[in-house]
Amino acid sequence: MQGVMEIVVKTVNFIRARGLSHRQFRKLLDEMDSQYGDLLYYTEVRWLSRGAMLRRFYELKEEVFHFMEEKGKPVFHLNDPLWLCDLAFLTDITQYLNNLNSKLQGKNLLIHNLFDFICAFERKLEIWEKQLIEGNLYHFETLSKHSPPDTGVYAIEINSLRKEFENRFKDLRSNIVNFAIFSNPFSLEPIELPEHLQLELVDMQCNQDFKAKFNDVTLMDFYQKYLSSSDYPNLIKHCKMMACLFGSTYICEQLFSQMKLVKSKCRTVLTDRHLEDTLRIATTDMEQNIDHIVRHMRHQSSSMSK
Repeated sequence: MQGVMEIVVKTVNFIRARGLSHRQFRKLLDEMDSQYGDLLYYTEVRWLSRGAMLRRFYELKEEVFHFMEEKGKPVFHLNDPLWLCDLAFLTDITQYLNNLNSKLQGKNLLIHNLFDFICAFERKLEIWEKQLIEGNLYHFETLSKHSPPDTGVYAIEINSLRKEFENRFKDLRSNIVNFAIFSNPFSLEPIELPEHLQLELVDMQCNQDFKAKFNDVTLMDFYQKYLSSSDYPNLIKHCKMMACLFGSTYICEQLFSQMKLVKSKCRTVLTDRHLEDTLRIATTDMEQNIDHIVRHMRHQSSSMSK
């Protein structure tokens, strides 16, 4: 499959990296009344661009073939049925990986939510592997258009991907019990859990008010508002440890994006303290009551009015 990706990237770069070729290709798409107006670039930094680029290349494969042939650099693979099957499979599976990646980059997700997404995808991989062995292409819409002679080769690719997931996320898998204590403490047997949490869990599980509140408020609100650190010190500590595990770089990326907007070339004076305060306001989930702040701030009178 790596060879397929290399050919696609090389072809896209040939078309888009040269201004004249790029304009001629776009003109060809207009003349052929193509649904799409251009190919898409793929960059390693923006991983999600891989799926979008593959999808667009697949949809424009006929136009790409004619254009490259006119340029004297024909891509003969585009006439190879087996290569097109590989391209279709890569397009489908990359789209699924893109969807998973997008879920993992979401806001306000805790570590157990992210692990649930991973577990669900691994279960899907098991289903896809079994169905591909049987020749069932129901979940591979693009690949099903080509009727590949041997779907078993794609089952092997899925198996390799599943093993990679098992290895990549083995550290998370070793913390399943910790995730369960954090996300669903009322469904666990205290005797089966770490000793330092057992008595506190018993007290919490036997509190009917806690049971009612747990289903009515968010997980973090429950731990922050209803459990006191004096009565449940170990559970609070466990909660903080789970809540501070960031499953993605989304928060860091958001902060740097905000900093890029704040530190624009139009600003001539920006102290470190002012930058920190501005970023704190820009990234917080708290709503600012500007009217209240204005009413209670101390106004400075100008020297002109004295």
